[in-house]
Amino acid sequence: MRFIFGLALIAFTAPLPAQDEQSLARALEGKSLLVSVDMPGATAGVDVWPWGEPKVDYSDIGNRTRRYGVAIPKGSTAMITKIRVRKKEIEVQLDGGGYSGSTGGGYISTTVPKSKREKDLEADLKIVTNESQKREIRAQLRDVQNRRRREESRLRAEAEQARILREAEERELRARSGSRFNLRYKDGVPEDAATVESVMAALSGLAQLDDGAAAGQLSAPRAPAGNPMALRKGLTEGEVLVLMGPPAERSEDAAAGLTIVNARYELEGSILHAKFAEGVLVSWTMESR
Repeated sequence: MRFIFGLALIAFTAPLPAQDEQSLARALEGKSLLVSVDMPGATAGVDVWPWGEPKVDYSDIGNRTRRYGVAIPKGSTAMITKIRVRKKEIEVQLDGGGYSGSTGGGYISTTVPKSKREKDLEADLKIVTNESQKREIRAQLRDVQNRRRREESRLRAEAEQARILREAEERELRARSGSRFNLRYKDGVPEDAATVESVMAALSGLAQLDDGAAAGQLSAPRAPAGNPMALRKGLTEGEVLVLMGPPAERSEDAAAGLTIVNARYELEGSILHAKFAEGVLVSWTMESR
């Protein structure tokens, strides 16, 4: 009896056969889902515990959307592009399944080492006793040091520009790469979970199959105009326009090779000052009206 029970336990916890994944994929891939939560722009996606209580940690979703941005907004329709049945989870990948990499970028050193000329002048300053010669050496040394510091300042500006552009590029990639639902099962995916009915039951309240009619009933919501709580670094100027409305004042300037935009938004009871570098929000402040 123990032997038979052991075999039954192994059969229950073993990975589902590939045929189950293929059947589920044939039934769902290419279909559209209408999502009821903001989907993070990463392969982390949204974790769902069909047998858990609660089955979704909404604070975790909030943390992921803040970290990775929103790839599929609440109320949007996305295509199921891949179904994967793993040992302890079923992946429902949407619009590509989420961004998994990083744009990276080479390290830019912002430190300029002392030149041989600077080192020689420092050495001469220690051994020369004539005050007139000392003044001449000090003047030459200041000139060499100032050139080195200007070069370091230029390199810092280049490094900051590269960082901003990398972040903007990665944010754009995340927004285009979709997301996913991860249906997780602590003791392994049971056989009856790999069906369309079970998957959609697990996603109840989070997403539904879009039959065309439902899409007309639920439109993608926008954050209310003048909502500073929705701001985060990396938003484009156009996205801030949607959140805040048109600015009361807007001016452009150039700094370190970057186009800097300063915008003032008049809100109810407050004024928002926002700064954009190359079209990307980098800082903002609020003041009372």
